[in-house]
Amino acid sequence: MEFITEGQELQACRMGATANVSAGGVYFHTAEWGNLRVGQELGLRLSGLSGYGSGPLFRDLRARARILRLKLPDAEAGPFAKAGVAACFREQPCFEVEHWAE
Repeated sequence: MEFITEGQELQACRMGATANVSAGGVYFHTAEWGNLRVGQELGLRLSGLSGYGSGPLFRDLRARARILRLKLPDAEAGPFAKAGVAACFREQPCFEVEHWAE
């Protein structure tokens, strides 16, 4: 997944890995957690492959979200430790779904 914080649209996207996605939001881990704070607005882009019985689907989800909770790593974990970020969608996410022929 990629995310960008409000006001940093001209800077490079930061990267993370989703742990859980639901209709209401997302929980992800990132080593690029510097300057994140509860209440902050994010732009999100999630993409990947998944299968739902009818063959693999490629999904691309784009959404605006607000950070609800941050689980920062312990101080002794080192400079590359990952934080957990829980964010709720601010609007209905946009999906792109395709069926891949085998």
